[in-house]
Amino acid sequence: MVIRRAPWLRPGRAVDGVLATACVLPGVWQDLQSGLFNGSPIVNRPAPLGITVALGLATGVAVFDRRSRPLLLYAGAVACWLVAGAWPAVPVAQYAVGAYLRSLRLRVVLSVVMVAAVSMPMWLAYGADASLPISLAMCILPALAGLFVASRRAQEQLLVDQARAEERSRGRHGRWSGDPPAGRRRRMAGPGRAADHLFGL
Repeated sequence: MVIRRAPWLRPGRAVDGVLATACVLPGVWQDLQSGLFNGSPIVNRPAPLGITVALGLATGVAVFDRRSRPLLLYAGAVACWLVAGAWPAVPVAQYAVGAYLRSLRLRVVLSVVMVAAVSMPMWLAYGADASLPISLAMCILPALAGLFVASRRAQEQLLVDQARAEERSRGRHGRWSGDPPAGRRRRMAGPGRAADHLFGL
């Protein structure tokens, strides 16, 4: 008997909830927005509370769908930063870009755009000494971390596929040479099942 957890009880959902809360709060509570600007980095004044709340809520909702639609979270993060100076969604979105997008070219383009959106207002206001470290921490490092995780995930999937292919090959060999004993069949099926369990498939 297999017991299935409700979607909201899965461990990943707890992480989603924490990240979504971090993205929503700056839109609701202006004291959590960037202290480097008086609200928007573009006009250097606060946006209306209704707009920041709406952006924060929309970005928080996008966090839950970031694995299949990372571009929604990316768009929300850019809007939150430019409109309200709300920064927590930026590293979350950059990680999602690195981890869940398939196109390397699109990853690079989106990261360049995000770096420009974050660094240009800071460069104009505070100079390179302020903009470069913050851009590195908020934009580049999260994207690289996501890219590393995506690479590890692809390697694990390759190992699973190889184990399954080997299992199928052994099964065909067993049919050609006669039906193997039950103990041998269990040993043949073992590697594939172990790999499936290890990688959660």
